[in-house]
Amino acid sequence: MGTAKLVNFITSRAAKHYSGIVGTLCRPTVIFLPADVPPSQLTENVLAAANGSTSYAVMSERPASETLKFFVINIVIGTIMGKLVPDGQESPDLLGTLCFSFVSAFLAILFVHLFCKLLKGQGSFWMTFSVYLHVQSTMFLVASFCALLWGLIMWPPQVIEFVERHSSVVASLGENSTLVFPIVLLLLEAVYMPLALAAVHSFGHWKGAIVWWTVVVLFLVINVLGIILLHGC
Repeated sequence: MGTAKLVNFITSRAAKHYSGIVGTLCRPTVIFLPADVPPSQLTENVLAAANGSTSYAVMSERPASETLKFFVINIVIGTIMGKLVPDGQESPDLLGTLCFSFVSAFLAILFVHLFCKLLKGQGSFWMTFSVYLHVQSTMFLVASFCALLWGLIMWPPQVIEFVERHSSVVASLGENSTLVFPIVLLLLEAVYMPLALAAVHSFGHWKGAIVWWTVVVLFLVINVLGIILLHGC
């Protein structure tokens, strides 16, 4: 492969990935339709997000390969950004982050889909799988970028000194920029996840919010119980 072809390949892939990120932020629905989606589950929002394409519906039932690629690339870029945050705490290695992201995402998808079905959601498991992976990974990437940007802004000592004179809360965030990541991630997911689930499962946004916050609370309870058990042992 020549240099020109390689550059063209990289730029075209980068442009496609960028359009996926922007598309998710503008309209959090299924960008990459899973294979073999029944016509009854192709909602208007989902088709609009895929530009009306049903080409994936002719393949065997499985998630679109683009979904996993999109997820992995976002997690990799987001993890690299997290390591570049000035004066940030030491972040997990790339492989560890990927493994944790896959496991936690799969568990979250199981609970999300279960609660969606309890609320009469119409989407299939693979649609829940697809929309969760691409929305969650996009939020991860954006939150990582915000943490990096905040760290760079607050890096000069003059900025920290100025902020400390006006707001101790902002100053504490400036001294520990990695705290920006979970805050931004939680706020973004609180907005985008309910919208995405509502579009996929064809129910109201309030049902999407109920599903998402139920799963968030459930995971928090599990984490707290785990910490208590570890300290008890």
